[in-house]
Amino acid sequence: MSGDVARPALAGRWYHSHEEDTEGRTVFRPESYPLPPSRGRRSFELHPDGKLIDYKIGADDRPAASRGSWRLGDGNTLEFTPDGGDAPATVMQVDSVTPEKLVVKRHVS
Repeated sequence: MSGDVARPALAGRWYHSHEEDTEGRTVFRPESYPLPPSRGRRSFELHPDGKLIDYKIGADDRPAASRGSWRLGDGNTLEFTPDGGDAPATVMQVDSVTPEKLVVKRHVS
């Protein structure tokens, strides 16, 4: 992606569209996008104030929410830091973002 990502473009809830993933790239779609049924989809909600709700797939296929914070760093890195400091941060590099699609390079760390 050329240029810097605009932080407001990332705000909202994004759902993993695993059907569209390619080698090295993970695709997310906004809440309004008509994704096909799935036994569970990871998603995350990025609030403009830097708060994060990260929804991972639980043991019963329902979302299991955890809270934290997010930031957009140098090189268009998107960093999720869970509250409590027990788990390591998740870092991805934003490849592209539009109102209909967020593409990230698979986890940097």
